Amino acid sequence: MKTERLRKYRPDIQGLRAVAIMMVVSMHCGILDIHGGVDVSFVLSGFLIGSQLFAEIEKTGKVSLTKFWARRFRRLTPPMAVVIVGTAALAWIYGSPLKFRDFMADGLAASLSFMNWRLVETGTDYFANDGSQSPYQHFWSLAIEEQFSSSPRSFSSRWSGSAA
Repeated sequence: MKTERLRKYRPDIQGLRAVAIMMVVSMHCGILDIHGGVDVSFVLSGFLIGSQLFAEIEKTGKVSLTKFWARRFRRLTPPMAVVIVGTAALAWIYGSPLKFRDFMADGLAASLSFMNWRLVETGTDYFANDGSQSPYQHFWSLAIEEQFSSSPRSFSSRWSGSAA
């Protein structure tokens, strides 16, 4: 049985995503000293996730956290796996053998959505331009989103009884 999609294509949201990406890229490339692209991305993600959950409540009267996590897993895991494994292969071929073990620890942290805490643990200066950056460093924002989404406080008491 084909399930009805809970989300609809939103060109306005896609446009805002494009603006957020351009803000981040232009800041990292030194084109413009403009900040806030990641903030815009977080707001958009929260809006989209909330919209999906509210649509599910309207349709079924509850939120299935199992289905919520299954949707996120199906959407995020394949591209994450390609990037993490591809980065590991490139680090093996082109990276410093002295840093490979650290890169693999970073890759593990990225795959488990704890890259932000790994960066804190290693004292990483996100804006340093001295070659000390991790190739997985940009997974920090996805880690924060995943940690927030998995927090019980992210869901209202109305949803808490609908864990299955």
